[in-house]
Amino acid sequence: MNKFYSGFVGNLSTLKVTSPFGVKRKNHTHSGLDIGIPVGTQLLAPFDGFVYNKSVIKGGGLSLYLQSDENPNLMVVLMHLKSVSVNNEDKFTSGKLLALSGGHPSDKPNCGRSTGPHLHIEVRLNRIPYDPTPFFSDVLSTKSGKQFFGSIPPEVYTTELSAATLKSISNFLNNPNESLNELVDENSTEYEEEVKNTNVTEDLAPGIWQIVKLLIDSSVVDKQVANSDISLEEGSLLNFFRKVCQEPLVELMSDTYGSQFYFITRRPPTDQIGYQKAYDYNGITNLSDLDIITTNLKWHSEGGYSWYQFLPTAEMLGIKEATQFVPAVFFSEYASIWGSKPLIVESNYYTYKESGKWNKGDDSNKNFQIYNAIEDFKYLIQSNAYLPFTREGVIVTTLNRQLKRGMFVTLPNREIYHIDSVNHDYSISENVNATTTMNVSRGIVSDYIYGKKIKNRLISYFNVIDFGDNSSEINYSNWREIVSKWKVNPEVFGFFLARQQFQKFEFEKSKCEVTANLKMKS
Repeated sequence: MNKFYSGFVGNLSTLKVTSPFGVKRKNHTHSGLDIGIPVGTQLLAPFDGFVYNKSVIKGGGLSLYLQSDENPNLMVVLMHLKSVSVNNEDKFTSGKLLALSGGHPSDKPNCGRSTGPHLHIEVRLNRIPYDPTPFFSDVLSTKSGKQFFGSIPPEVYTTELSAATLKSISNFLNNPNESLNELVDENSTEYEEEVKNTNVTEDLAPGIWQIVKLLIDSSVVDKQVANSDISLEEGSLLNFFRKVCQEPLVELMSDTYGSQFYFITRRPPTDQIGYQKAYDYNGITNLSDLDIITTNLKWHSEGGYSWYQFLPTAEMLGIKEATQFVPAVFFSEYASIWGSKPLIVESNYYTYKESGKWNKGDDSNKNFQIYNAIEDFKYLIQSNAYLPFTREGVIVTTLNRQLKRGMFVTLPNREIYHIDSVNHDYSISENVNATTTMNVSRGIVSDYIYGKKIKNRLISYFNVIDFGDNSSEINYSNWREIVSKWKVNPEVFGFFLARQQFQKFEFEKSKCEVTANLKMKS
């Protein structure tokens, strides 16, 4: 595929570019192309493909992720949409109506952080943003009418980045479904007020604190904990941190870099977003046959959870929407194989009230609060549903002190493992023996992180459970109905249950159906 379908933006042959790709802004580099069009302009399919994802994201609003059939490495993202006429995994051909454009600031949340009607389009090759200009069949012009060819200034990649740019890039790496340029909008009133009211000075900390740093991942930066114990000056500093960083929603790590000691807090990268970030941004250490001394790996032995319950105990403050939020979800397919096995998690993190910048006190705030709680609940399920289909054990390699707990490694057979603990050993006798021994878990085949199309079925470790495509529509009056529809995807469940991820063959639907259509044991 060399060019997009001609006229896919409103059947227009000439398009006005309001912000080109690669332009250097005050605090970031523009990672897409902005096209000025009225609200409601028809957006047609630019190529033959399928809908990879439809979602509402903080910066880009209502967005469509389109995967090309001809080039599986090509993805196009359309943002700030008013409405969408397709669903996840829908196939389409060039010219099919997919959506209507939006971007008007009054259309919340679909407009995202848009300040006016326009279409933001991104082209991603192997998940990396590229200039969309060469893909257009239509004429692109600047605001003044001059034809636009979309060259990328070399200084975009060579100039020193500002603190705001680094913050934007950091957020993008931790939220790969969001557009880099939409995360921090220097033209917005909110941004101007934030900069105007910021007055930061820096002095040396006393004593040992000069070498201690705290890094907070954007996935947990807005969480607030309700725990009176943190106000008591008792116990060790490490225990204090563990009271604030409560697993499994938040984990605490420590590491050294140069002369500095870092405490790191993050959401454990055990869901799809966590693996995608590691996979896309070189967060995985590849082990070759020459690196590996021995392996002792086996299938996950503890089975799978059939019951999930999420108890936000911090919300028990007499708030109607909060006190009733004690859902339990049951998956009979898991129970039929591994019995009735519950996972009950109590959370001391606020999601409803006193939630920082979202504390507006109106219905939109309640909806956001419910949305946060549901997202935490989904994270718990998604992080555990694939465990029975993974491997774990011990890997011994030649000495590699760069390998640490919390990192990922991949074996030559494309299995990716999470490192649970590491021991570096060095001894001298007749020979020098230097080894690294890792306890690893969650071994998954990398082909099935984003998913692999087999006989028109997307197979991924992270769609074993079908959460539907209406997460963005959750509010405090309909969340019970939405959660009640979460279910096992039988063909995907059967695929992994039969351990077919290690086989190279065409998808045999009948095999999956035999293993998936299991009846609950009486």
